[in-house]
Amino acid sequence: MENFMDALWFKIVDLVDTAAAGLDLLFEPLHVLGPAAAISAIALAAVAVSKLLDWALPHTRRQRELEAEFNRLYRLRQEALDCGDPEKGKYLARNIDQAELNGVYYNLFFEKLMRNLITTYLPIFSFLAYVNEAYSPAALTAEFGMSSVMTLPSLSGDAVAAGGVFWYLASAVSVFVLFFVGGQLHGKMRRKNDAHEKRHSGPGPLTRQTASGSMG
Repeated sequence: MENFMDALWFKIVDLVDTAAAGLDLLFEPLHVLGPAAAISAIALAAVAVSKLLDWALPHTRRQRELEAEFNRLYRLRQEALDCGDPEKGKYLARNIDQAELNGVYYNLFFEKLMRNLITTYLPIFSFLAYVNEAYSPAALTAEFGMSSVMTLPSLSGDAVAAGGVFWYLASAVSVFVLFFVGGQLHGKMRRKNDAHEKRHSGPGPLTRQTASGSMG
């Protein structure tokens, strides 16, 4: 068993080294633009991998069942509260098992958390580990002649050195925000276009036929 674990560990180390070497070849051409551009590209790649995994990895059957059950219980409570009589609504809502609703909610939360560990945290922190090694102060000094990515102003007036890890996290958060804003704008534009098409689309065949018949 000990020999098996040692062999497995060495294979994992070899795999990590191979992956790091591949990332070095992929992002090294961006070094001519400086470390900030290279690290920002790595953050973009990390978010892209995260989005790809989120799209490719299907939701589990258990998660779908928990979502359906939670929505059912939550809808029942809301219908009870909106019955028109506040006192009666509160009484009916209390009769719905709050413990069951909470249990479904927490099970659903942990189910989503386990999926997010694979789709979001794993790629983000894997690339973070690479940046921490490939763009450490020593590596930055050897490659670019400076121990930080850039210096930023502070409220005290002193310049603050921004390292590779800080720049990667700031870039990743910015990319996530851009994805979110872009998705919101895309959804808004799609809803606007759908509403525009409905307003300007002519009456259906049945409506036109009925209108023609009434005119005749």
